[in-house]
Amino acid sequence: MISSEDPLQAFVDASGNGDPNVLVIAGYVARASDWAKFSEAWKQKLLEADLRRLKMNEMTERRQRQHIAAYFYRTIEEFKIEAAISCVFDTAGLRRFVSTYIPDSPSLDMQAVRNPYLYAARQIIKNLALGQERMGLLDPVDFIFDNEAEKARLSPHWDWFRSSLRPEVRRLMGRDPIYQDDETCMPLQAADLWAWWVRKWHEEGNEDGVRQLALPWGPKRYIKRTHWVYDEAFFRTTLYESLLPDHPEIARKIVTLPGEGIPMTLPDLSSLNWRR
Repeated sequence: MISSEDPLQAFVDASGNGDPNVLVIAGYVARASDWAKFSEAWKQKLLEADLRRLKMNEMTERRQRQHIAAYFYRTIEEFKIEAAISCVFDTAGLRRFVSTYIPDSPSLDMQAVRNPYLYAARQIIKNLALGQERMGLLDPVDFIFDNEAEKARLSPHWDWFRSSLRPEVRRLMGRDPIYQDDETCMPLQAADLWAWWVRKWHEEGNEDGVRQLALPWGPKRYIKRTHWVYDEAFFRTTLYESLLPDHPEIARKIVTLPGEGIPMTLPDLSSLNWRR
């Protein structure tokens, strides 16, 4: 049995914050002790490459980016990284859906409803929990997020987020989210690298990029992966479930599109709570 002093930790980063079309959230899972060893090796590579940090979108020259990414990716392979996780969200679909079906209301936190990062954080935590047994990861996972600016958006919703999930999912959720600076947190830089490639494959229409690990330098080690893509139908279902108890009139509008006249058959999803 693994000691609680060496927990599983998932470091995740977003690629596409502010992009009107797509948001990717992705990262890696490992034991705290393995992350510590990984971080020392990553710091050494930063020194050797004369870089302050690895940030994929800060490298503008394609050949340089690919060469440096390959150099750092080998560090990910060298250590006991347990899994890669990722989700892709259609932010244009969210914006289009909310503007059409969710009227501004003083009883709704519209900033939360429109914020794709909340959906992304929720789903990547839930998806990992649902896939942990299959991947042999049986302990709760602590999530570490990049971007302190998102802390104010995510933290107020954490308690209801946890309580809305099924017991078997909650059991695998660790401590409340932790927020760190990617300039000093090496695993977040690895998460940035993975998120960048997941987004690149998605934007190029490469549906098998994650499954085949289609990195141009070729992987040397198999890393377990879980990957999900969410479109407008996901937002429709999720918002229906969360609005139905307190805003049935809005929920009814969501499930019947103009000209359809037939309600959707919806899966039993855990609800989100958008109340202020």
